[in-house]
Amino acid sequence: MRAIDTNVLVRYLRNDDPAQSPIARRLIDDEADASDPLLVPNEALVEIFWLLAKRQKFPRARIADILWALLDHAHLTFSDRVALSAAVDAYAQGPAGFVDYLIAATAQAGGAEYTLTFDREAAGSASFKLLSSGG
Repeated sequence: MRAIDTNVLVRYLRNDDPAQSPIARRLIDDEADASDPLLVPNEALVEIFWLLAKRQKFPRARIADILWALLDHAHLTFSDRVALSAAVDAYAQGPAGFVDYLIAATAQAGGAEYTLTFDREAAGSASFKLLSSGG
């Protein structure tokens, strides 16, 4: 199995580099297949989220659609698809960030009942419990 880095996904999604984008497209769409998919580490999807949300300022719904499209791509496989899917689903519906939801989903997969946080937005989800910062 081969894995791909975030920069390959970026060139694939943005199609913005005349030299690298066609290579990324050929690799993902033509060379990989369902029987020999490319592994996308969780961290690569986190970096894609940050690019879309912070640098490109895409709206939440569009980011969720792009993440779902990657998760559903037959030629890609993921380090922890269950946690990533739960995180994208929660992100599409909730107020907190994708990374917050991924932390909670990964923690739950590891056996945690919930994740303790000071983040009030994240604490709106049943996956989190708000820690009090005062007496």
